[in-house]
Amino acid sequence: MSAWVRRAGAMAAIVIVLSLATRLWGERIGINRGQGWDGETYVQWAADFPHQMFDLGTTTYHAQRVLPSAVVHYAMKAVGARPTVPNILVGFHVLDTLMLVLAAILWARICDEM
Repeated sequence: MSAWVRRAGAMAAIVIVLSLATRLWGERIGINRGQGWDGETYVQWAADFPHQMFDLGTTTYHAQRVLPSAVVHYAMKAVGARPTVPNILVGFHVLDTLMLVLAAILWARICDEM
């Protein structure tokens, strides 16, 4: 096994452990049941993405921010999770963790090339 693969594995493991620690003991937003002010919009999108996007529409400002909600919506649908606020917040946490793990792996590969 190459050195960069070992480093990538170690970095990914660190990200996962810290993400779990954050989920278990980290601070939570106390506004709107953990959604915050603007997060409420993203949770609504994740709860019913097709209706929110295609029936109600969005603003130009928010249009730049729809991808994470779409990913969470369709991932939850794929695994059969109900679109409740707590489930959606977990979905965003999982998506964030996966993106950070991917970034850690890419950084390890980039470092190997440099």
